[in-house]
Amino acid sequence: MSFVDNTFKGLPEQLLNTFGIDVTYIKTATSQTYNTTTGEVSGSDTNISMKALISNVSGSTYEGSSQSTDLRIIFGNKELGTYYPKVKDRIQYA
Repeated sequence: MSFVDNTFKGLPEQLLNTFGIDVTYIKTATSQTYNTTTGEVSGSDTNISMKALISNVSGSTYEGSSQSTDLRIIFGNKELGTYYPKVKDRIQYA
């Protein structure tokens, strides 16, 4: 790591702990099954508690491709490790 990396590597965690809100990151189960008779989907999701920053996004703010109901969610990678977020994952917050 470079001097800059060593100097600022703790900054994101400090900012999230200070300004972030509690959220639950929900990893969708990797193996889900669908019961055609009952219509139920089975498979257990994984919930991860973390801090995140949530803000509104306007069309002009993010490459002009967002809607007025979109949100920008910023969170660190410490809690997810090497896991890369998937489209079916969700974030729950109050």
